Amino acid sequence: MKRSVALAATLFLAACGGVPQHTSDAPASSASAGAIAPPDIIQIGAGGGGVAPSPAAASSGTAATPDTIVARHILIQYIGCKRADAKIVRTREQALKVAEEVERRLKAGDDFAHLVVDFSDEPNASSRGGSLGRFGHGVMDKVFENAAFKLKPGEISPVIETSFGFHVIQRMD
Repeated sequence: MKRSVALAATLFLAACGGVPQHTSDAPASSASAGAIAPPDIIQIGAGGGGVAPSPAAASSGTAATPDTIVARHILIQYIGCKRADAKIVRTREQALKVAEEVERRLKAGDDFAHLVVDFSDEPNASSRGGSLGRFGHGVMDKVFENAAFKLKPGEISPVIETSFGFHVIQRMD
């Protein structure tokens, strides 16, 4: 579980231009799935199925918020965003229009991975299809986390804004 959370944090930081430091929980030398690696060589493991509801939720028959989810996103940055690359020259308003176009195209059925390649400002996003892997609560930006955890599996979010830019998120499980 610690490695899944660490991987998700690494992917989010990489997505937003950060370069994470390796932790003792996840050695940098490991190339196995789930291990922390430099952002340009991150490998996402198969992950393995959905999350079982908590015992309380299972006994009550109500749906519970899972402890972890798998999601992917497309990040559209603008001048002044946290960790925006110097090559980013669009205004906030221009970025919002791009993000809204991405959302519209996704909801019309366009391929997520292709739109990641065409639009995402996340470093190395195209090699992962925008995937952030499995992550839990307290790992991502709070606005991002709230939006991602509210989604149903397969659902695409409306455009959300964090200090890193605009995101369109798809929950995978």
